[in-house]
Amino acid sequence: MPRIGTSGIKNNMRAGNDISLKVSGDPGFNSSEMELQTEVEVLKQQIAMILYTRKHDVLGSKMLGANLEDLIYSLRSTEGLIESTVMQQIQTFCPAANRYTVQARVNFFKGTTRDIAILDITIDNTTKFGLILK
Repeated sequence: MPRIGTSGIKNNMRAGNDISLKVSGDPGFNSSEMELQTEVEVLKQQIAMILYTRKHDVLGSKMLGANLEDLIYSLRSTEGLIESTVMQQIQTFCPAANRYTVQARVNFFKGTTRDIAILDITIDNTTKFGLILK
């Protein structure tokens, strides 16, 4: 099974060989840093790649991608279904996830035009990032 990234990081030390994909406007963007500095940063980037990728978009790995857009706007989607889909993707495609406690939590809220979903990803109960899907 293909895995995202080829990092040689050990014990959350300097990454050295994974390039940051952040662009101006992204949280934590620093124009002077081209390489990721820790294994947690690599894991966060791998998770972000999964979250923003649709299934069948990656040649050679048609199952990579959480398909969030399709899940969120499906009438049959539940918080539990989205959480389990995201976690299955992380466990399958993120090599560093085996060394950390990763959790996904989804909450739906009533929006004016349509419902809004907030997806929070927590790594070892400290590092957290999320998406607002509307």
